[in-house]
Amino acid sequence: MAWILAALLFVDLGPVFQNASAHAEAAGGDLLSVDIQVEVGRTDFTTVVVHFIDPGDDQQTVALINRGGAFYGGQAKVERANLVVVFEGVTADRSSVQSEPTDLISLGVDEDLLVSPGESVPESSGEQGTPVWVWLALAVVAGFLSVMAFWATKDYPASEEHQTLP
Repeated sequence: MAWILAALLFVDLGPVFQNASAHAEAAGGDLLSVDIQVEVGRTDFTTVVVHFIDPGDDQQTVALINRGGAFYGGQAKVERANLVVVFEGVTADRSSVQSEPTDLISLGVDEDLLVSPGESVPESSGEQGTPVWVWLALAVVAGFLSVMAFWATKDYPASEEHQTLP
């Protein structure tokens, strides 16, 4: 049943990697057991791997096995976080191609599984918007540009003959 739902959530990650999906279950403590799958659009790869990346922390690389046809998949135990996911195919001459980055939620993992036991899901303020500091920075830039525009268009006399002295 879970794979039927995951099939509806396939993610396209560029011209080489398509139809990616993931299913996860709690594996105790701060770990998840993730089953991940991707369709590969090339046949010259000798190895296909997936990189689970926690920005600012560790990266875990897992080799995927051919599950039939162009589908590769595997299982891994990863931390309970919305990790960045990048697929990579390596050819015999050691050149490689990487997918566009995505994350576990985009691949179909239930967001509730990413919260550690005993930890509560933070309440949403209703706005999933831009941080306040970005708006402040834009206001400062807009103010600066307004002052510069005023200064540049200020009516300065063209020559000394047009100046009047008091």
